[in-house]
Amino acid sequence: VAALEVIESEQLPQKAASTGAVLKKRIEEVAARSSHVKEVRGRGLFIGIEVNNGDAMVYCRKLLDLGVLANDSHGHTIRISPPLIIGQQEIDYLVERLEKVLVD
Repeated sequence: VAALEVIESEQLPQKAASTGAVLKKRIEEVAARSSHVKEVRGRGLFIGIEVNNGDAMVYCRKLLDLGVLANDSHGHTIRISPPLIIGQQEIDYLVERLEKVLVD
């Protein structure tokens, strides 16, 4: 019950929606410069990056080496789901690492 009260009082769902929109836009900008990305999709802070070659696990490992935790889904999608409290510095960190891994 206390956790739900914090979620409500901190307006975490609303923050997740707005922060997720910013993060998705930033990832789409990186994807536009990458020959490896087929599509970026997501809702709130749950974002998927579909890669062309089906090697999502390879990209996830490279991201992990750079300090970013990501999972693969079905071998062709990089799943990113940062915490609800992610801030601008963490978004910048994540996007910079995605750029290193995905942009030729």
